[in-house]
Amino acid sequence: RRYIAEFGPLNEVLTFRGVTIVKLNTISYIHRRPANQEEAKIREETTSFLSSVSESTARGLLRRPVLVYSHVPLSDLPTAVTSSILSSLSPDYIFSGHTHHTSSSSHSYTTVDGRERLGTEWVVPTCSYRMGESHMGTGAIFIDRHGNLGYKVLWLPPRYPFLMLYFLFSIAVLILLLHHLPLFKCLKTLSRLRHGFR
Repeated sequence: RRYIAEFGPLNEVLTFRGVTIVKLNTISYIHRRPANQEEAKIREETTSFLSSVSESTARGLLRRPVLVYSHVPLSDLPTAVTSSILSSLSPDYIFSGHTHHTSSSSHSYTTVDGRERLGTEWVVPTCSYRMGESHMGTGAIFIDRHGNLGYKVLWLPPRYPFLMLYFLFSIAVLILLLHHLPLFKCLKTLSRLRHGFR
């Protein structure tokens, strides 16, 4: 519920400057069977969403290119689910995450109207230092007016060398403080002696 309040529906079709963007809740398909009633309800909503978008795809209502954003890479889902998603949405490009590592793959599939198509999937790396990965970055997408898409990973600075530098700097400061602390006490005592114990 908090996610929906912040980011909108889990499943949604958006159009931005002639590009169709489909948000798809693939995390509900990661397990073969739903773990509880709430997960079953979410999976049913996603399945229903796929059916409604499949009808729009069959009637040619989705503008090209079609980009699909999902959490889980399609290759990590059961084959039947992946086939259903590809034929229902007929995507040109798929962007996913979940694994925290970057990769790309191609998916050939048959659309609901029987045409053979090819979709490219990019797995976007994590951009959070908290994930414990040594290689972090964020994906940048650019689309020209003809619908051609380019994708690049903008890599962040490596985490561990900077953490090591912070650690070494902290140790150096601590050593300096501990080394100079007795000197500061001596200077304070000398100052008090000179000025007659004020």
